[in-house]
Amino acid sequence: MKFAVIGAGFYGLHIATRLKALGLEVAIFEQEKDILKFASGNNQFRLHLGFHYARNFRTRQQSRDGYHVFLRDMAI
Repeated sequence: MKFAVIGAGFYGLHIATRLKALGLEVAIFEQEKDILKFASGNNQFRLHLGFHYARNFRTRQQSRDGYHVFLRDMAI
């Protein structure tokens, strides 16, 4: 199966890496020359290592673990 992902922001890249990990063929289309340019590049607190005031320990763990999973998966 072939998939097209429109937009190379955080969510587009995440979806593309998940599909690729399943062995599917993926093409990413982005209008800019760089990835993570618009919403993802303007720090909407989706992914960052700066100050984050999580309300509880579980949320802090999920944020930390999710960041490391993202970095690992982007190496595909």
